[in-house]
Amino acid sequence: MTSAPQADWRDGIFEVLQRGDIRQVAYVPDAGHKRLIERCEADNRMRTVVLSTEE
Repeated sequence: MTSAPQADWRDGIFEVLQRGDIRQVAYVPDAGHKRLIERCEADNRMRTVVLSTEE
């Protein structure tokens, strides 16, 4: 018996953003979110804004 590949949660979030017609995404760089950030940056319909702290 083979199991279906588990969906990546970052892809699921990206799909929700697309379905919601989200056009602007602000984020703090994070290795765990890299795939989601890259997908948002690659989508010409989305504007990404990098946030940072003054720490």
